[in-house]
Amino acid sequence: MLFYLKKNAPKKDGTVPIMIRITVDGADKTRSAKLSVDPARWDKVKMRVKGKDSYAQQINNVLDQWMRNIGAKYDKIFHREGYVSAEKVDNAVMGVDIAKNTLLKLFKEHNEEFEKKVGK
Repeated sequence: MLFYLKKNAPKKDGTVPIMIRITVDGADKTRSAKLSVDPARWDKVKMRVKGKDSYAQQINNVLDQWMRNIGAKYDKIFHREGYVSAEKVDNAVMGVDIAKNTLLKLFKEHNEEFEKKVGK
């Protein structure tokens, strides 16, 4: 996982968005961290905002939450499925991996379960 600044898209206030790159086996997925920072305060090596003021602590805490959440989703997918891709981790973080059940799908499953019970 890598945090970096999208310097080619500065905002009107001079800040730039912080981006997240998730890489698994050479394949990567990039998304916004939904945070912006002054590029002069960004430490490329540590991938954190420089300083100990409340501004730096607040942004760094959110980045830590992203790291924990992405790591937890990676572990969960690996233990559940045995393999992980950057796309799967990204979908899990964003909540896209949750199966969407429609009424027709639930009704079909109900009928299939009931059909198994017929004749017993």
